[in-house]
Amino acid sequence: MGKLDCIGLKLTYLLGKTGRFGLPENWSFGLAFLSPGNFLEFNGNRYVIDTTWKDSTGYASGLKYQNNHGVKFTDFVSQQPLPFGNSGLDYQYTYTDTDGSTYYFSSPGYLLMKADRFGNYIYFAYTTSTLLDHIVDSFGQTITFGYYPSQIIITFPDGRTSQINHAPTGVSSIVDPLGQEIIVTPTNQGSFSVVSTIQYPSGKQTQVSYSFRGATGGTGSIPAVTDLRYIDAAGALLAHTQYAYGTLSGGNTFTGYN
Repeated sequence: MGKLDCIGLKLTYLLGKTGRFGLPENWSFGLAFLSPGNFLEFNGNRYVIDTTWKDSTGYASGLKYQNNHGVKFTDFVSQQPLPFGNSGLDYQYTYTDTDGSTYYFSSPGYLLMKADRFGNYIYFAYTTSTLLDHIVDSFGQTITFGYYPSQIIITFPDGRTSQINHAPTGVSSIVDPLGQEIIVTPTNQGSFSVVSTIQYPSGKQTQVSYSFRGATGGTGSIPAVTDLRYIDAAGALLAHTQYAYGTLSGGNTFTGYN
């Protein structure tokens, strides 16, 4: 899905994430999103919205515990017209990042526009059921989205397409404009469906292993990645990364338990 990176989209798997824009659970386009008065999702992170919080210098980023003076979240209370293009739509919230780019959100929290500090922008349009309909950049180039049973078809300005095939268990394959296919194989870890392998057109493969981390006393636990292996087409190991949890926290992990 590399052709989507330049317009701010990246097909991403994250366990526990609500499926949006026609994608199944745990999958997203990595698109910024906010729940008004609650949180902002940006670059895979979730920030608590709190326009009253200030750091020790008195700076109010608009996001709780975010003391980076290069970022700013603003609620304009009343709606404002988008600054670029001719969509005729209004925004209510903005998030300005450290590179000077600004993200404009509608009152319900959907990203309408991303603009850099030079005025180059990308506009995001949605269907009446809040699926991505099309994306237009400041040069007028348009990318459209079509939704079908178990499939999303993305059409680029040159007429070529990419396909995202999916099932209730998750994304099953991605076909790029050249017809090359990435195959994603799921596996069950308890009641969770997680990614087991990713097969690339070159024959290389990413293999993922898990173990459970989480609460004791029957309150639940979730699978966490323990090993990530990159294998060539002949089965030779190219890279191996192992993950450990709680080594610097007395055995406690991201779940709050060991």
